[in-house]
Amino acid sequence: MMNNRGYPGKQQDGFGSRYYLSNEQLIVEIADIAAPVKPRFDRTGFITQVTRKGVNRTYCVYETGEPDPDLGGGLCGEFGLFTALGYEEAAVGGFFTKLGVGLLERDSEEPYSFRHHYPIDAFDTVAEFDKTKATFTVFPKLCGGYGAKVTKTVSLSGNCVHIDYLLENVGEKAIHTNEYVHNFMGIDGEPLGPDYELHLSFPFEFMKEQSTDSSHLLRIEGREVTWLGRPDRPFYCRFRTPDSACGAGWELHHKPSGAKVSEECSLPLELAALWGTTHVVSPELFVALHVEPGKSLAWSRKYRFE
Repeated sequence: MMNNRGYPGKQQDGFGSRYYLSNEQLIVEIADIAAPVKPRFDRTGFITQVTRKGVNRTYCVYETGEPDPDLGGGLCGEFGLFTALGYEEAAVGGFFTKLGVGLLERDSEEPYSFRHHYPIDAFDTVAEFDKTKATFTVFPKLCGGYGAKVTKTVSLSGNCVHIDYLLENVGEKAIHTNEYVHNFMGIDGEPLGPDYELHLSFPFEFMKEQSTDSSHLLRIEGREVTWLGRPDRPFYCRFRTPDSACGAGWELHHKPSGAKVSEECSLPLELAALWGTTHVVSPELFVALHVEPGKSLAWSRKYRFE
């Protein structure tokens, strides 16, 4: 069920049609939840583009540069990157819970992998759109003692996009998972390289054992990350963050244009990571979610486009 209230988009590709939020400063493009469901990213509030009015500046790109529904793009969230609820307990042929997506079928004895295309029984979802706000309600399907109702609201104020979450545990088992947004950033489509600077609002420690192909490419000084050259292939690095990094965030600056985009998260960080390739960089702020049966948890992310 969807109430779009007259704000549908005309663009059509593997992510489905688009719906738009708009205020005096921003236009935000959101993928239709009716698009084919994939087993990784949260299908609600999947922001494929943010455009700053007046200068017509864009901030988001796709993972490969072109829309590919099997991959990511823009601001797309994910619950449980490393494991999904109930996967270890599920027998082959049984189901487990992937929040934001649905019940997935375990089809092998292999460990859980976010890259694998598990068969999907999608959650029922309602989306309601107004001019500056979209609300998505995902209804639970109980499985293996796990069940959650998730409400996500995307709203605009000035040059900011707010994403507010409410997770209600309606199952019999406690929910222990994490959530992050895979921010695919590329300002005005400009390639990644020395023209960009990334500033982190928290002290961090570079975890070499959890990083690949990045030491020759990145300069890390204090709370700032810069690029020594343009990457010619994907890179990844992970940061160990302080336990008290509540309200932590990042800011990406494109020096030639002066454009900036930033994210702030309301919960303490579990970890932070940085992924990128030739045309895109993705700072990622992971938060731990621990919700007992009958309880709920609310958190938020705030993006500023300058």
